[in-house]
Amino acid sequence: MKKFAIIGGSFNPVTKAHVEIGQIAARELPGWQILYIPAPDRFLTSWKAMEKNDILSGEQRLNLLRKAVEPHGFLCEDCEVHLKTSAKTYDTMQYLRVQYGQDTQLVYVCGTDKLSELSIWYKAEGIFELSRFLVIPRDGDEPEKMIKEIPFLKERRDRILISHEPRIYPDFSATKVRESIKAGDGKWKEMVPKEIAADLEALQKL
Repeated sequence: MKKFAIIGGSFNPVTKAHVEIGQIAARELPGWQILYIPAPDRFLTSWKAMEKNDILSGEQRLNLLRKAVEPHGFLCEDCEVHLKTSAKTYDTMQYLRVQYGQDTQLVYVCGTDKLSELSIWYKAEGIFELSRFLVIPRDGDEPEKMIKEIPFLKERRDRILISHEPRIYPDFSATKVRESIKAGDGKWKEMVPKEIAADLEALQKL
């Protein structure tokens, strides 16, 4: 039986914070495989409304992600980048169960920001049937309070795990990396894993 802790996102590009989330998930879920799933390009241009010149291609994001997380024993799945699924969370989870077996266990790893949106996700009830959730909050977040205030989450409290590990890199966002690259101040090099710094710098010269 496979056990996957899923970390989804744009990873445009991957940062130290993304790797840290995987490390926390691995400690919270001993014996589970950490599986990163980067979103397709269309998600970034439509849902996130990014300009095309701000977006690394799906292949570039996937390759950088692999270089950053595989040294930690984590995995990457290309099903969304290569459009093997609609990239909706429910459909991706169904895809994983088809690929790895219907008894595959899933935990979706997210921050408090996504927790607040879960009730309006596509097939939200179905997602909770397929998966549990591991919430990794930033300092100052109050996930327990949020769960109590949102009936949809309160009814499913037993499906939600909350990490209490402190985070070292909560503010190392991909947005800040892109802004630093545009500014040419070099600060982005402190925010990305060392495994991808040279590759990311080379991509800026293309």
